[in-house]
Amino acid sequence: MAKMPIAHLRLQQQHISHPINTAVAAATHLVAVQAQDYAAAKWALGLRAPGVTDAGIEAAYNAGSIVRTWAFRNTLHTLAADDVHWVLDLVGQRMISKHATYYRQHGIEESTLRKSQPILHRVLEGGQHLTREALADALTARRIKLGPQHINFILLRAAMDKLVCYGPRQGKALTFTLLQDWVKPPKATLGFDEALAQLAQRYCQSRGPVTSADFAWWAGLTGTDAKKGMEMATGLETFTSNGQTYYMPAGLKLQHDGKGIYLLAAFDEYLVGYADRSAALDDPTFKKVVYTANGIFFPTIVINGRVEGIWKRTFKNNEVYVTLHPFSPLSKTRLAAITTVARRYAAFMGCKLVLSNPGPT
Repeated sequence: MAKMPIAHLRLQQQHISHPINTAVAAATHLVAVQAQDYAAAKWALGLRAPGVTDAGIEAAYNAGSIVRTWAFRNTLHTLAADDVHWVLDLVGQRMISKHATYYRQHGIEESTLRKSQPILHRVLEGGQHLTREALADALTARRIKLGPQHINFILLRAAMDKLVCYGPRQGKALTFTLLQDWVKPPKATLGFDEALAQLAQRYCQSRGPVTSADFAWWAGLTGTDAKKGMEMATGLETFTSNGQTYYMPAGLKLQHDGKGIYLLAAFDEYLVGYADRSAALDDPTFKKVVYTANGIFFPTIVINGRVEGIWKRTFKNNEVYVTLHPFSPLSKTRLAAITTVARRYAAFMGCKLVLSNPGPT
């Protein structure tokens, strides 16, 4: 299968070319949406669910229908509430073990983490929602010595231990709350193999065609466990292209011609969801423009399945300034189409659009 059909199928399966009804449905379908950039994560969901707004997605976060917490690769993700517990049960301890040395290198001992968590529980119990700064003050007041960035690592570990997650916003401030208070625990837990198979099946359903190496990268699994998950998952079929075995839902058919223009969010799953991103972006020079060596992914212009540039936005009063940086000059037809897409983003943000196109980056 050529790169173009793979890219077009991924647009379809990710609900980019074939949108879904709600932000919660989009999060459920994708299992997890990378969310270290909070604003970008909201647009990633909004793009896939036309008609919802930034404020509407904010309300879903505040209601606990979707949850922002550390999950795969020890990176912040947005998950539907129903998926938080079993996902963390599957990957949490592996992430903790994998980063134990990293914690020590930053001067955070296991004993500090153990002492911190009962304090976090005590100050958050009863449905409390506290900011990062307030939690740092609570730890310091109880003689937990904090160095630079230590509170971030302590909260990350507490999230992987299923103690805390992000709660509702207080004005513009993000808060944390106890996971047990915010997300109802499941009635039954999944065993490792059952959870692994479910994750593999849903990853293929939402992002296929994919390889087991893609799955290992995205979920932070070993290559052995990723392949095992693919083999245990039901409802999949495989094909081989350029010596690679790809998995996808059985009977998957392309429902469109692949044509379309999209302004994707920073860290969008269309790129970050795969180890091999060549189906959408294979030029080494442009790769350096789109994402950095330390893992920063910029918002992208996607045309007919291919990444064709990046875009930036700034806000002033009730206006959003969208600046295009295409890899090659845009025709009048394409610029008009991008303008339509940019207006949709502006409407999502509740702003008036001011678009500029200074030319190729």
